[in-house]
Amino acid sequence: MLGLALWFSLWFSLWFSLCPLPTSAQAASANSDLDVAARLAAPLDADPAARAEHARALGAIELGPVLADERVAWLVERASSDGDGEVRAAAIEALGASALPGAARALDGLFGGVTDEEERLVAEALVPLAAARELLVTRVQAEFRGAPTLATRALVVLLEAYGPALADRPGGGESAAERAPFVLGAVHPERRVVVATERSVQALFDRLQSLGDEARTDRVLAAFGDSGYRPYEMLFRRAYLALAGRGDPARALVHADALIAAPRRGDARARSWPAYGWHFRGAALFARGEFAEARGAFERAGELMGALLAEREDLRPDLFRPRTRFPQAPAGGAILVDRLELVALEELWQALAILAEEDASDAAIERALAHARQAHEHQWRSELLALRTDTEAGAATWDVLFENDLAPARLLLAGRGDAAIALDDTLAWQRWLGRLAATVAPGEVPGFEPWPNELAWLDPFADDARFALMLAAEAEELNQAARDWNATQERLAERAATDGGLLEPGDIRNHPKLLREFGLRRRILERERALDGRDLGDVAVRRDAFRSLVEMRVPSTLALRLGQRLRGEGRSADAREHAERALRDLEREALGAGALWLERTRADLELVVGASYTDENQPARAQTALLGAVRRLEALENTLVERRRASSDDVEFDRTFEAWIAETRRMRGAALTSLAVNANVRLGEPERALEFFEQAFELDPSEFNRILLACYRARSGKQGEARAILESVAVEPALYYNLACTHALLGDDELALDYLAREFRENHPNPESLARQQRWAASDPDLASLSGDPRFRRLVGAR
Repeated sequence: MLGLALWFSLWFSLWFSLCPLPTSAQAASANSDLDVAARLAAPLDADPAARAEHARALGAIELGPVLADERVAWLVERASSDGDGEVRAAAIEALGASALPGAARALDGLFGGVTDEEERLVAEALVPLAAARELLVTRVQAEFRGAPTLATRALVVLLEAYGPALADRPGGGESAAERAPFVLGAVHPERRVVVATERSVQALFDRLQSLGDEARTDRVLAAFGDSGYRPYEMLFRRAYLALAGRGDPARALVHADALIAAPRRGDARARSWPAYGWHFRGAALFARGEFAEARGAFERAGELMGALLAEREDLRPDLFRPRTRFPQAPAGGAILVDRLELVALEELWQALAILAEEDASDAAIERALAHARQAHEHQWRSELLALRTDTEAGAATWDVLFENDLAPARLLLAGRGDAAIALDDTLAWQRWLGRLAATVAPGEVPGFEPWPNELAWLDPFADDARFALMLAAEAEELNQAARDWNATQERLAERAATDGGLLEPGDIRNHPKLLREFGLRRRILERERALDGRDLGDVAVRRDAFRSLVEMRVPSTLALRLGQRLRGEGRSADAREHAERALRDLEREALGAGALWLERTRADLELVVGASYTDENQPARAQTALLGAVRRLEALENTLVERRRASSDDVEFDRTFEAWIAETRRMRGAALTSLAVNANVRLGEPERALEFFEQAFELDPSEFNRILLACYRARSGKQGEARAILESVAVEPALYYNLACTHALLGDDELALDYLAREFRENHPNPESLARQQRWAASDPDLASLSGDPRFRRLVGAR
């Protein structure tokens, strides 16, 4: 029976709907009330599918707060007592989708009264709701404090969200009660709960890091260690935070020494703690300018990690013996690949310390190159091992080292503390690393000029050790390609036997896995014919006949990342110079980069070039570069769609291509957004800007672009639409600047100034970056309405 309150609500809705209203917005509101009340009053349909659709309609977020309590009560009734599982599931999902004030508590009340699978749905609906944070925290803590009540699947969902929820809580993670679920979850008998605990801990610290409160993060890490939750892992994280987050080498040394003293027993990670300790010690000494002592620490880290390579011989096949059987435990290969990569990384650190100590003198360069050459050899060993054990973590590119969490770029370039290294020094070291790698591995690091030298042993084809590894890796790559294609053929045969699904002959001939195996076999056969008695000891012969060996390596994107960083620091001309040089290098020599990788990287570099030209107030050149990126990305997307169709029988390939297509569309949206900004701010063409942006939003309707859409709508006078968008967006730091612009266009001066102040304070800790953003804001037409306000002039540094 319909409650008295609902009948009154319906009656008032009907009454108001018959009365003339002063505005169309009020009329729409009354019509919405009437429609919802009618839905609530309607008798239940006998068809479960109709009831499920009814539930989804009542949970539509577009309805806003219309009859909120009544809708929640109706959905709870269906979720808890409807006789059809589909209807119950639809009602649960609708409660979460509605985002109504009472939805979180209503969902929480369903636990214990529905099936185990429905409890999982309740948990998934609850987690995204901001109002559910405290409910979620309370329930997870209660689950570990007393007898378990939740289904395991629901607990896993809530537990993974528990870490971020704590991070957003004032002081979250510092009390014993808050840490108890992690400590107990780590030893839970259900493997799924243990994995969820690990993910939750990672999400907690990821969120704390994004909040930028390093002192609080360090306190939480210390508390976790004191609670017995992986104490040495917490020391590792604290050492990393001390360098990368706080710029505090002295604090890092304390944690490093504690890691060095760790017992060398336990699992593979535990036996590595002393080596990691020596690594952090070296990085901290480097940060203090004690380069000779740093070299010694890195050397010791390399020795310890190298000794660990001798472990688990059953999982590490002889690198120079043909493999006849697939390894029984490929996970062992991943452990050894990681260790080889760290050994290579220690060589790069030693090379950098030598250059820093002697200011890149000629003698220092030669000694540093010897270490860089050794790092390259270790990378080839790592790649060969990865191929032989089917481990995905092979080091087929320098980026595996450059982007490692323990690399100079991560440990020394991000510190924001008082002892942070000067920006000019860190950028110089990045360039040195690029030049070192480009010298010992020609063509592998586009965008960096190799150091002039006459050292024959730097040439991979003159270096017998690296040449032998390259040959072995090529043979193993062929074996892997054959295994992949055989497995695919078996799967196709099974599919044909079960559902009659057959590929057309043309699709089989063009299958990516077959083409890969066929291409490798043909390449080796053609080489054998071409050699025919030529001297393999001759370096020129090797380089000519075996050029394809180097193509197994994917070029580094170090120049791209350095260009992006330089632009972020307000050094647009330097950023553009690196990006343009990398583009020229890729035109000449792309090594093992496939066409897809190459086109995407070129587009990325063109985006840096175009954005830099916009920064430098050269809008015509910016538009040319950005349009080039858009055309390149559109062609790339078309190619990916076609490749995906050709491999539609392969689930793994299908997922991969789906991800690539989505990322390519996102990049094209970013390029179109940059074109819109350039047209609006630099060219003064608002209509063209709107055209570019609407294309961008269609490709990437992200939160960031939704704010921009509000901005464009406000600029075109559609204030109601702009405000509706603003009300539905969750505010975060990345949105501050565009929120300031939108509110300024709407005449909300106080809000605009507040968001602009937050943008400068929270998103631009570096003086160069802050100055660049202040200059941009001072000339941004979206903020022109604020130009007469003294607060605005102070914010942008105007006099």
